[in-house]
Amino acid sequence: PGAFTVNWAVIGADGHTVADSYSFTVDPSAAEDHSGEAASHGH
Repeated sequence: PGAFTVNWAVIGADGHTVADSYSFTVDPSAAEDHSGEAASHGH
């Protein structure tokens, strides 16, 4: 749980670098309870 920041970078075939970051927070108390539901994967 807590706040996280993901920093990423890629280098394209032409050598051009693109980089960025994004942040998110994980709050386990806000998670939905799906323990009684059957798994459906859309197959």
